[in-house]
Amino acid sequence: MTTLPAPLEPAKLRRPALPTFLRVSTLTDLLELAKVLAESQLVPQTYRGKSADIVVAVGMGGELGLGPFQALQAIYVVGGRPSLYVEAALAIVRASGLLESLEVTGTDQTATATAARFGQGQGSETFTMEDARRMGLAGRNQAYQTQAAWMLQTRAIGRVLHRLFPDVLKGLGIVDPMGQPVELDDAPPPSLEPPKVINGGRLAQLTERLTASAPATAEPEHGPDEPPHPATTAEPESSMERSLQLSVVMTLRDKVSPALWATSLSKRGLTEAGLGTADVAALIDLEADLRAVVATTAKRGPR
Repeated sequence: MTTLPAPLEPAKLRRPALPTFLRVSTLTDLLELAKVLAESQLVPQTYRGKSADIVVAVGMGGELGLGPFQALQAIYVVGGRPSLYVEAALAIVRASGLLESLEVTGTDQTATATAARFGQGQGSETFTMEDARRMGLAGRNQAYQTQAAWMLQTRAIGRVLHRLFPDVLKGLGIVDPMGQPVELDDAPPPSLEPPKVINGGRLAQLTERLTASAPATAEPEHGPDEPPHPATTAEPESSMERSLQLSVVMTLRDKVSPALWATSLSKRGLTEAGLGTADVAALIDLEADLRAVVATTAKRGPR
């Protein structure tokens, strides 16, 4: 049986400050950092050569209280969906001060994790070797033969964190040490509020557009007689949405000439240095302009 030490009360938590040179305060700083990290051999393979993905990961990590380097090591992408390694998810939950206790028991055939959340009771999740075989995990991952107890425990821990702390983890998924998604056997109980869909699902739309391989033609997001997209008026903007929208814009920037980039910024009354504080509506309009430029350039062909 493994029992973690009692967590600190939320009021006593103190996160260490980042060194001054790592404090990203502007979009320009973030883009420069992303370019450097994309060329490093010390970041996970999935991020090498992909500065736009690094921008998104760092933005998401910031929402969870992670520094840039922590975010790249903690966030793993499965099928286009960012997820957290179990160890990182546990660290974030413990840092929140909401984890009252966590007890893990098991053998090399079964593991159970029981967690309690301050003021909201406790929950328990079990994962067995039979579950691993049924899901096809035991056959393709050698770790289930060499470190069976540990693998079962991590998936049980991931499940109980997934069930009790979806708000702390901002709705991100969880993966085991081998990068396999940790799923619940059933839907979350009614007492747990499901992860909020931010701004009518625009995060999913932005992520999908960011990873699109071919440039799309510019099309208005609403008809001439329809009100603006609800993302700009219905709900407060989230910093995660702004980060994703910025990533889309900066990806398109690389596909146009410096002169056309400057013209597009000027048209919307924006500057590159001020993009980090621009509202989402302005970034959406800038994206549409850039897509139109890309589409026009593609039709003309090389000169």
